[in-house]
Amino acid sequence: MAVRRRLMAGVTLVLAAVLGVVVLPAPPAGAADVVGVPASGSWAVEGRGWGHGIGMSQWGAQGAALQGLSTAAILDFYYPGTTDFDIGQDYPLRVRLLSLAGGSAQLGPSTGSLVLTDLSTGARTTLPAGGRVVVTRTGGLFRATVDGAAVQIAGSAAFAGPMQVAGAQAAEVWAYAANGSARLYAGSLRLHATGASSLEVVNHVPMEQYLRGVVPQEVSSSWAPAALRAQAVAARSYALAVRSTSGTADLCDTTQCQVYAGLASRTAGGAVSAVTRASTDAAIVETARVARYYGGGPAFTQFSSTNGGYSKAGSRPYLVARADPYTGTAPGDGRTRWTDTLPVARVQQSCPSGGTLQRMTLTRDGNGDLGGRITSARLECSTGTATISTPAFGLLSSWWNPTSVNQPFGNFEVAQAAAGGVRVKGWAIDPDTAAAIDVRVRVGGAVTTVRADVRRDDVAAAYPSAGPLHGFDAVVPGASSGTACVTLVNVGVGSDTDLGCRTIASAGTPPFGSVDSITAVPGGDDRGPVVTVSGWAADGDAPQTALQVRVTVDGVVASTTTANGTRGDVAAALPGFGPAHGYAVALRSVAPGSREVCAQAVDTPTGVATSLGCRTVSVPGGPPFGNWEVATAVPGGVEIKGWMIDPDTTASGYVWVSVDGAGHPVPVRSTRADVAAAHPGYGSGRGFVQLVSAPPGRRTVCVTAVNVANGSDRPFGCRVVDVPGGSPVGNWEVAEGVSGGIQLTGWALDPDTTASPFVWVEVDGRGHHVRASVTRTDVGRVYPTYGNSFGFRELAQASSGRHTVCLTVDNVGAGTPTSLGCRQVVVP
Repeated sequence: MAVRRRLMAGVTLVLAAVLGVVVLPAPPAGAADVVGVPASGSWAVEGRGWGHGIGMSQWGAQGAALQGLSTAAILDFYYPGTTDFDIGQDYPLRVRLLSLAGGSAQLGPSTGSLVLTDLSTGARTTLPAGGRVVVTRTGGLFRATVDGAAVQIAGSAAFAGPMQVAGAQAAEVWAYAANGSARLYAGSLRLHATGASSLEVVNHVPMEQYLRGVVPQEVSSSWAPAALRAQAVAARSYALAVRSTSGTADLCDTTQCQVYAGLASRTAGGAVSAVTRASTDAAIVETARVARYYGGGPAFTQFSSTNGGYSKAGSRPYLVARADPYTGTAPGDGRTRWTDTLPVARVQQSCPSGGTLQRMTLTRDGNGDLGGRITSARLECSTGTATISTPAFGLLSSWWNPTSVNQPFGNFEVAQAAAGGVRVKGWAIDPDTAAAIDVRVRVGGAVTTVRADVRRDDVAAAYPSAGPLHGFDAVVPGASSGTACVTLVNVGVGSDTDLGCRTIASAGTPPFGSVDSITAVPGGDDRGPVVTVSGWAADGDAPQTALQVRVTVDGVVASTTTANGTRGDVAAALPGFGPAHGYAVALRSVAPGSREVCAQAVDTPTGVATSLGCRTVSVPGGPPFGNWEVATAVPGGVEIKGWMIDPDTTASGYVWVSVDGAGHPVPVRSTRADVAAAHPGYGSGRGFVQLVSAPPGRRTVCVTAVNVANGSDRPFGCRVVDVPGGSPVGNWEVAEGVSGGIQLTGWALDPDTTASPFVWVEVDGRGHHVRASVTRTDVGRVYPTYGNSFGFRELAQASSGRHTVCLTVDNVGAGTPTSLGCRQVVVP
C-alpha cells in the first residue's frame, strides 16, 4: 500500500503542475507511407536486396572483385575495423542436419564398414562391410538394425546414447532421407535424443572440411577468386564466432546459419554429384586458418546474397549501415533490384482474428532509395491493428515499395480543439498527380474541404518526385469535442481514401509521468554494459493512449519506445486512464563513465516532448583487468592460473595464451570466490586454470586478456619456463630365474608425462608389454612432480634353461625409446 500511496501523491503533484500550461505547436512529424488496398487484390512492387542485408553482400563482393579489389580490401569494406587472424588450428565443429531430425536415421558407409558407438559407455561394434544401419529412438532408448537384424553392443540391443556413427579408417558417411536420396558427410554423425521417440543428427566435422560444403552453396563457384576467398574467410569467421562449448550443436545446415550440403549428394536412383568444387576448395586452402577478428575474438561475420546497395546495421560495431558502391555492378545480379507481386490476402493473414485489411502504414529507415528498408508495417484491419517488424511478407527482403496503387495516400496526424473550431493536420499525395489534392474533413455533421498544399519537407524527403507541397494544417468549423474524420479526394484512376477518424483532443496539457529507475550494469554478452530506464507516462488529452517515450544519454536520443506496459498502480491512481502506460528500455553501446540519462514523454497530439526526469549514472566498462598468478612447467606443458574481469560484461570471457608465439583461447570461468568478494557484480566465475600443451625445453609463455565492447586487449605479460621432457629413464634391478619363468623388477619414467609408461619385455625374441604402475615411493621422492606409480614387477613365462631377456621403455612425446639392456638368465 505504501507504494501506491506514494504514486498517487506524485500524480497529484504532476497534475497540479501541468494545469494552465500553454502547449506550443509541434515540429513537423516524419512522413509515413500509407498504402491503401487495391481493387485488383494485389500490389505490384519493386524491391531491393535479397536477405537481411547485414555485413557482406555476396554479390557486392563479386562486384568488388571484378573491379580489382583484393580479398582483404573486400573484407575491410564489409567488416570495417576487423583484421585477419591466424586461428592456429582446424577447429572441430558440430552441425545440426535439420532435415534428418525425426524418429530414426538411416546411414551407410562410402566404402568399407561403419563403426557404431554408444557414447554413454564407450562400447562400440564394427558393422558388416557395406551395410546400412537404421538407428531408431523408441521408449527412451536407441536401437539399431542392419538389414533388419538387431545390432548388439556389449551384449545389449538397446542403448542409452548418444550414438555415434563413423566410417572405419575415417571413411565418409552417407545419410539417407526418407525418399532414398542421400548426402555424404566427412567426420562422424552423432545421434542425440530430442524426446522419448525422436532424435537429431549432428555432423562432427573439422572446420576446413565443413567449409568445403558451405562455400559452393553460398556463392557460385564461377565467381572471381577474390570473392570466393572473401566468402571462405567470412564463413570460417562466422562458424568460429558461434562455436560453443554447450548444447549438442554449434550450427545448422540451412540459411538459418550457413547453407551446408556435405561433400556430395545422391539421388534415389543412385546418381552421385559432388558438392565440392575445385575453385572453392582452392579459396579455402588459400585462406586456411584465416578468420576475421575484432577486439580479440572472432567477428560475427554475417552476410546475405545482396544488400540492395545499402547495408543494414547489425548487432556488432563492424556491422554498419552504409552505401555500397559494389552491389549491383556484377553481371548476372538479378536480386539487387527486382519486381514482384504482393497479394493483399498474404498481408491480410497478419490481421487480428481474421480481419479484413483496410490500409497499412509503412515506416522506413531512410537508407538508400525507395525511402529505405521497411522497419515496421502497421496494418489497420476491420478487427483492430497489428504491427509487423521488418515485414518481407514472402518477398526477397523487407526493402520494397508498392508501385501499382493509384488511390491517394497520406497521414492524419492531429485533431485538436482550437479557437474557431478544430485544427486538423496531416499530409496527402495522389500518385496520379504532383499537384496538391483536396482533403474532406467531417466534424459532427459539417463537411469542410481543405487543400493539401502546405509545405512539408519531410514528405518531400520520403517522396522526392512528389515535391514538398502536400501538407494540410487548417482550422475547420465544428464542435471542439467528438471526432474528426478525414478523406483524401482521388484524382484520376483510383478512388477516395479514408484516413479514418480521430478523437478531438482538448487545447492540450503536456504529458506527465515518472522515471522509476535508471540503472547501469555490466552486460551479459559481448555487446557491453546495459543501461535500463523504466517508469510510466500518460497524457490527459488522450488518457487511454500509449505515449511515445524518448530516452536520451548526455542530450542525445538513444531510444524511443511505447509506454504500453501494464501498470496496475497507475490505473488505480488515475481512474479512466487504464493500465497500459509503463515503459522499460534497455540501452546497449553506452560509453563507460558518468552519463546523464533522461526520459521524455511525447505529447499527444502536438508531438512536443516533456521531461519525465533525469539521473546521472556511472556506466561500467573499459579494458579488462586481472592477474596472471601461476606459470608452472609440468610434464607435457605449462600450467597457468589467474583471473580476469572485463568491466563491460558478466559473461565468461577468455584469455589468449601463446607458447613461443603459437596461441589459442583459454576460457575464464573457474570459480574464484576471492575475486567475487573484491569485485561484486561480476560473479565468481572469473578464474582461468589450464594445462597448456608445450614440447620440452625452454618456452616463452604469454597471456593476454581479450577485450569485449569498450577498451582494448590487455597483455598480462610473458614468462620463460623450462618444460620437462625427453627420452624415458629407468632401472632394471632384478632378473632372476624362478620356477615357471623369469622374475623382473625395476622402474621406468617418461619425463613427458605423469602417466605410467609401458615396458617392452622380450624373451628370446618374443615379447609383450608391461605397465610400470607399481607404487615406488623411492622413485617418487627423486621425481616429486611425477608421483609414485612407476615400478614394474613381472614374471615373464619361460621354460627351463638359458634365456636372453631384453627390456625397452616405450617413449611418449619427445625423445626415443630407452633400452634398459639385455641379460642372460637360467630358469631352473
